[in-house]
Amino acid sequence: MGRLSKWLMLLLPALLAWAVYAPAAGYGFVNYDDNRYFTENPHVLGGLTWENVRWAFGIHGPSMWIPLTWLSHQAMVSLFGTDAGPQHVLNLVLHAANAVLLGNWLRRSTGRAGLSLGVALVFAAHPLHAESVAWVTERKDVLAV
Repeated sequence: MGRLSKWLMLLLPALLAWAVYAPAAGYGFVNYDDNRYFTENPHVLGGLTWENVRWAFGIHGPSMWIPLTWLSHQAMVSLFGTDAGPQHVLNLVLHAANAVLLGNWLRRSTGRAGLSLGVALVFAAHPLHAESVAWVTERKDVLAV
């Protein structure tokens, strides 16, 4: 695989994900679960503190243990405040990184660069991921992939 092909495997899925989901960066919070998970959750709104980190490693809601999700929300609040925009941007960055990782893993596993790139591009732009990228609460999905 040539140098240009390696760069394409890195850039194209990320650029496509950005092109498809960039409008989400301007969205606000969704009045479905974002209030319970974010806008009305004092452990998230308090940012990264020792008390909130300890809380993040507990089980909350319907038996959900998602400490990395809670920690990422707390870190974002500590860095950027409670604005929804940076939260959406991080979901987009994580989704783009997942698409790049998928493409490169497939390329290394199969040796079929073109097919691997195609799969990564479909993954990057597939509408199935719209909820995961555009909904702050669904950070757990883009972190799990």
